[in-house]
Amino acid sequence: VNLTESEKIYIIEHEKVHIKRKDYVTKIIAFLILIIHWFNPIMWISFILMTRDMEMSCDERVMKNLGEDIKTNYSYSLLNLAVNKGNTFNIPLSFSENNIKSRIENVLNYKKPKKWFILIIALAIVASTVFLISNPKNNDVDNSKSLIQNIQTLKEESQNRNVLIKNIGDITDFKWDYVYSFEPYTSKENIEKAIGFKSDKIKESVNEGTNQVIFTKGKEVVCYIYGYPDDSVYFDFSSLYNYYSISNKYADVLSMDSVKYIRLSSKGNHPFLLTQFDNLQMSYMIEASQKQVASVQKAKGNYNYDKVFIVNNNIAIEKKNVSKEEIAKILYEENIRLKIYFNEDGKSMISDYRIKNIKLDKIKNNNNFVVAMDFDLQYAKGYEKYDAGNGTPASNRWTVDKYNLLNIEKLDKDIYLIEETYTG
Repeated sequence: VNLTESEKIYIIEHEKVHIKRKDYVTKIIAFLILIIHWFNPIMWISFILMTRDMEMSCDERVMKNLGEDIKTNYSYSLLNLAVNKGNTFNIPLSFSENNIKSRIENVLNYKKPKKWFILIIALAIVASTVFLISNPKNNDVDNSKSLIQNIQTLKEESQNRNVLIKNIGDITDFKWDYVYSFEPYTSKENIEKAIGFKSDKIKESVNEGTNQVIFTKGKEVVCYIYGYPDDSVYFDFSSLYNYYSISNKYADVLSMDSVKYIRLSSKGNHPFLLTQFDNLQMSYMIEASQKQVASVQKAKGNYNYDKVFIVNNNIAIEKKNVSKEEIAKILYEENIRLKIYFNEDGKSMISDYRIKNIKLDKIKNNNNFVVAMDFDLQYAKGYEKYDAGNGTPASNRWTVDKYNLLNIEKLDKDIYLIEETYTG
């Protein structure tokens, strides 16, 4: 009633824009969401701002369709409707003439935007939307699945039985500060004591052969691998508990209440050995210098190699431009030193050894070969009973004519791993 012809044109054009954009559907959906989240003040603010922007956007479309020269008359029409509408009650779903002041200011300041500016704004909206609707990958279950899948993919892509992963960080798609590995029978209380916070995700492992690996970020468990491997991945840290305890800046073997556990920092490069058994196995490789290995037991040889890696009960080294036999000899001597020092009670079971012959037995492929070795061992006093195989014990505690088959595998450029396949 009492509208001028131009005001009718403006109002109809404005409402046609709403209908074309299906704003009536959008506003109902937004209102239903607001009902569900009525307690959230941010949702109320969002609804109010959305409604305001919706009206302003329609105002701008009217001017774009009818021309910018209607800005003054259009503003008068908005003002006239606001003054004359009286006390009419408007339900929240109606397109009432609200926020008149800000709408008039927007109309008077309206300028048709450049195409390049629209493109930039559109890209910014898309990018921010993707960012805001994407949750960080912080679910410990999803992270565990992704880590296991990455390991399985690596194994499937490799034809070798052993795959050297130069840094565990290369196969974790999530951020973490520390990874902990606990031996079985560690109580939940001790685990929480070690990681520094309580978590309802942590369970107590009650049997051998189970995984208990925890990745943490701040005071949160971001990846938890627990239980039996189920043809999946087995993280084997047991050798570090029993045989080796080098601590460096980024890797620690720690003890607490008669419990040993390992903690690795994400800041360091931690090489891992992925081995195919019945289950995929992830065995930790700890790097040691020549000096550290020699300090375990006085070295009988002085070999010039670059790095030594301790893998479970075996040794891997990095050495360039050497023969297979020489590699086998170095690996064997380093391996035997490890066994001389580490045994059940921490004392040396073997007091000395001598290698009599070493020869290439079989070449499986360019990266894998078998070496046969004849050697003698001298057991420490009181340990003669441990002698086994086809060696002949002598009165001076030397067991002679022992025989080993050693499987040597090239893991990476100039990095080799020894595994004993037969001992006699």
